[in-house]
Amino acid sequence: MTRKSGGRPRHNLITYIKFLKKDNAGGKDRQCVCMVCDEVLKDNAIPIINKKERIKKHLQNCEHFWNKYGQEAAKILQDCDDEEIPSAKRIHIDG
Repeated sequence: MTRKSGGRPRHNLITYIKFLKKDNAGGKDRQCVCMVCDEVLKDNAIPIINKKERIKKHLQNCEHFWNKYGQEAAKILQDCDDEEIPSAKRIHIDG
């Protein structure tokens, strides 16, 4: 998956979150909210920082996510672990 702006490709959990508007210009981390929590809790959904590890942790503990996706939720989280991409700093090319 390529992006026009370069950098890392998006993680596969992006389909289960909704981005929030960036409030402060100085903040580097973009916040998001779990789409299922947003459907169920509306304005009371707690924002998460858009980092794969934090989103995964939230989804693992989110009862609304597990209620909606059931057994498929385990596969979604498993697939997240399988997509690990090596860091550019650790890639060694011989030759």
